[in-house]
Amino acid sequence: MSNPNNGAENGNGIQALAYVNFFIEKKYRVDEIAARMGIAPDTLYKYIRGENTWPAERIPDLHNATNDFHYMSYLAERCSCIVVPKPKSKAVDQDIRQLGLSISIAVGELQRVVEKAMDNGSIPPKEFKKISVAVTDVEQRCETLKEAIKAQVSK
Repeated sequence: MSNPNNGAENGNGIQALAYVNFFIEKKYRVDEIAARMGIAPDTLYKYIRGENTWPAERIPDLHNATNDFHYMSYLAERCSCIVVPKPKSKAVDQDIRQLGLSISIAVGELQRVVEKAMDNGSIPPKEFKKISVAVTDVEQRCETLKEAIKAQVSK
């Protein structure tokens, strides 16, 4: 019999997160996601229930099949890294100067959010979430600029 807490107990946060997403919150259907991952539904069931260890090389497949960044973020946090979604291809057509300006604006907003959060000398959890959102926005804009510059270089 499977143990829904098995993933949390053995340190496999991916399994625990998948268990919640598939069985408790019912965000995804096992048969659909297994097909997108190119594996049998029974195999995916075994990973989710903790009957089999989730192979690291399957986590990007799970991320791509669900379009849920939380799976990759879990891995990245364990490595003291962050996940920044790659910009869509439309980014390469944007004016590089305009992208630079949008980054400046986003950095200004980040600074405002950090200063507001630090009013009391420490950052409460609620404010940390706002800071994280602002940081992610800056990171995504920087990644978009990088892709636009790459496109200009290859012309």
